[in-house]
Amino acid sequence: AKLTGHQVSQPDGSAANVEDVVFSPYGHLLVSSGIDGTIRFWDVDQGKALRTLPSYGVPVGSVVLSSDGRYLASAEYDGSYRLWGIQH
Repeated sequence: AKLTGHQVSQPDGSAANVEDVVFSPYGHLLVSSGIDGTIRFWDVDQGKALRTLPSYGVPVGSVVLSSDGRYLASAEYDGSYRLWGIQH
C-alpha cells in the first residue's frame, strides 16, 4: 500500500520528504516523521492513517519506538528531542 500524508510543497513543487519510518514491535503500526514537522501513525493492515501528532514547526528527523511499543521518541532538526506516551 502507498501511504501519503507528509505534505509540504518544496521550491521545486515536489512533496515533503519522509525522514524516518519505524514499525511497532508487533508490526501492525507504522510511524513516520517528516520535513513538515509531523509524526504520523498508520494502520499497516488497512493501509490508512490513524492520527497525526501536533507539529511544532520544526522538521522531525527521526523516530523510534520503545521495545514494548508504549513510548515514542522523536528528534527534531533544531536539536530537541520529545518523548511521547503511546496509547493503543
